[in-house]
Amino acid sequence: ISKSVEERTFFTVNGKRKRFVSDADCNPPPMKLRIKGKVTLIGGNNNKAQINWKSGVYVDEDGEQKQLTPTELEGLRRERNRMHAKMTRDRKKLFISSVEKTIADLEEHNKKMREILAKQALRHSSCVTPDLGPMEANPDFIPS
Repeated sequence: ISKSVEERTFFTVNGKRKRFVSDADCNPPPMKLRIKGKVTLIGGNNNKAQINWKSGVYVDEDGEQKQLTPTELEGLRRERNRMHAKMTRDRKKLFISSVEKTIADLEEHNKKMREILAKQALRHSSCVTPDLGPMEANPDFIPS
């Protein structure tokens, strides 16, 4: 399910370090990796294929264990790192765009509040004499 930036909910994840994530990151899609000439989905919720990234043991969709060569494992690590780096860049873009939207909303709100404040100041300035003392005429009079 794809959501636009406006529809996403953002929050921080507490762990060893705080991370700004969107609700789209809660169930990340599986990674498509080419292992021994075959495209395999690793990770995600319903995938049986797994890799032990330290030992290089690969369990395919059928549950069969295979040992990856150091060269294969290094190539898969590099590919996984590229995918994670891309996800991090995408998450940063979402964060920046949401912050920019928040800033624009707050600036618009501040502009409206300044206009209201200016109108109120103008309204009350006509009730005050130049020496900043209140007028002695009708205290209930409010100019329009």
